[in-house]
Amino acid sequence: MPNPLVSIIICTYNGLPWLKESISSALNQSYDNCEIIIVDDGSIDNSRDIIAEYIQNHDEISIYYYKTNNHGLSRARNFGIKNAR
Repeated sequence: MPNPLVSIIICTYNGLPWLKESISSALNQSYDNCEIIIVDDGSIDNSRDIIAEYIQNHDEISIYYYKTNNHGLSRARNFGIKNAR
């Protein structure tokens, strides 16, 4: 496969202070065949607003957002892997 799809999984729980930097870093990778999967593990901060802004303003890359109940990092990461293409 010359250009396989790479899935970048970002898990967050009340990670608002780091969320913009994390998503921007994923978007700025030099490899261009990527999807970004963001799993919000039950945040109660404004993470969803930041994520929605990125989804709206970056239609050149697939950004998927999933809101789950708080079950911990391992379960959130596994959920992201399960939903990766």
